[in-house]
Amino acid sequence: MNIMELVHTVVTKPVQYVGPFIVVLSLLIFVHEWGHYIVARMCGVKVIKFSIGFGKELFGRTDKNGTRWKFCLIPLGGYVQMFGDTDPASAHHTEGVEEGDHCRPFTPEEKKVAFYTQPIAKRAAIVAAGPSINYLFAILILTGLYWVQGEPYLPAVAAALIKDHPAEAAGVQVDDKILSLNGKTVERFEDLREMTNLNMGKEMDVEVVHVVKDQPYKDYQKYLDARNARKDAWEKAHPKGPAFKEDARDEKKPPVLHWETTPVHIKVTPRKEIETDRFGFKHEIGRMGIVGPTTEMDTIPHNLFGAMGAAVATTWKITSDTLQALGQMIMGTRSTDELGGIIRIGAYAGDFAQQGIIAFITFAGLLSVNLGLVNFLPIPLLDGGYLAMYAMEKIRGRPLHERVQEYALRVGLVFLLGIMFLATWNDIVQMGWVDKLRSLISG
Repeated sequence: MNIMELVHTVVTKPVQYVGPFIVVLSLLIFVHEWGHYIVARMCGVKVIKFSIGFGKELFGRTDKNGTRWKFCLIPLGGYVQMFGDTDPASAHHTEGVEEGDHCRPFTPEEKKVAFYTQPIAKRAAIVAAGPSINYLFAILILTGLYWVQGEPYLPAVAAALIKDHPAEAAGVQVDDKILSLNGKTVERFEDLREMTNLNMGKEMDVEVVHVVKDQPYKDYQKYLDARNARKDAWEKAHPKGPAFKEDARDEKKPPVLHWETTPVHIKVTPRKEIETDRFGFKHEIGRMGIVGPTTEMDTIPHNLFGAMGAAVATTWKITSDTLQALGQMIMGTRSTDELGGIIRIGAYAGDFAQQGIIAFITFAGLLSVNLGLVNFLPIPLLDGGYLAMYAMEKIRGRPLHERVQEYALRVGLVFLLGIMFLATWNDIVQMGWVDKLRSLISG
C-alpha cells in the first residue's frame, strides 16, 4: 500500500463503514438501555441519566421526570443511571443527597425510588430487561422480514464436490440431498454448514439421498413414455416412498427425468480449515467438501404466526451455536482468532449496508441477538454478572460483602478489557494492517 492508497482508505472508509457502524451500534445500545429504563420506571425507580455513548456530552435534554437523555462523544456503549447510584454501573450507591457543603439523608419518599433499595426481584427484572429487549427486538425484526418477504434459505443439496475432500471420498455424489447429520434433520444448506463447523475433526453420520438423472430427451413423447414406465416401476418397488420426482419442464430446454434412491448413511469427518473472507478476517471452519447451490436463495412463505415461530427458531439457533463455539474456544478445540471486535463489526455493518436496507436490517437483528447473549453471560460488570450476584444474595439471605463485589467488578473489568484487546488485535492482524504499516515505514 502506497501513501495515496492509504489516504484514499482513510477518506472513503468512514463514509462506507464507520457511518453504518455508528448507526447500528447506537440503535442497539438504545434498545438495550431502553429495556433497563422502561422496566425501571415500571418498578417505580427514578432514572437520572440515559446516555448513548461515554465521555463528553454532545447534546441532550432533560424530560419532565428529571431524566437527562444525552448523546456522548464516544459511541461505543451506553448506560442508564438510577437514582441513588454513584456510577453508571450501579456498583456503588449513596444514601444521601449533596446540598451545598453538606449531605442530607434520603427522605422516605426518595428511598422508595432508589434502585438499591428495591427487592431482589425488581432489581433482577431491571437488569435482565436490557439483554431481553435485544432478543425481543431481533425477533420482531426477523418476524417482519419473514412475514413480508419469506424466510430465505438454500436447499441442502450437493451442487458440487471439492476434489480430494472427505465427502467425495465417502461416496457423496453431485445432486445428492442431505437429509440429516448425526440424526439431526437438515432442512437447508445453512444448517449443514453450521453443524459441520461445530463438528470439525469429528466423524459425522450423514444421511443422503442419491438423485439419479437420465440424459435430456430431445423428443418429448419419448420422454413421457420413459417417465411413465419409470414411474410405474418405481412405485411398485417403493410403495411407501421415497417419492419419484422429475424436474419441472422448461420449454426452452429438453426435459430431464430424475428420481431419488433409498436414503443411505455414510460416515464423513469434516476437515478443520481456515477460511479468509474478503476483508481478510480468518474463520476456522469444518469442511466436508460439499458445495452448496449458487443460485439465488429460495424462500419459505410465512403467515404472521409462522414468521414469528421461524424468527424465534433463528434466534435460538444463533444462541446455541454461539454458546457451543465459545465452549470449544474455552476447551481449546477452536481457535480464538475468530473473536472479532469493533473493527470487524464495522466492516460487516458497512458491507451489509451496501447490500441494501433489507440486508442491513437483517444484520442489525442478528447483531442484537449477540449483544443480548453477551450481556447475559455471568461476567462481573455485564448484566449477567449482576444477576449472578443477586442469585447469591437470594441464597445467602443478604448481599455479598461490598469488598467482594468490588473485587469481582475489578476482575470483570480486567477480563473484558483483555477480551476487547484480543478481539481488536485479531481484527488488526487479520486485515493485514500490521504488515501494511511495516511496508509503509520501510518504504
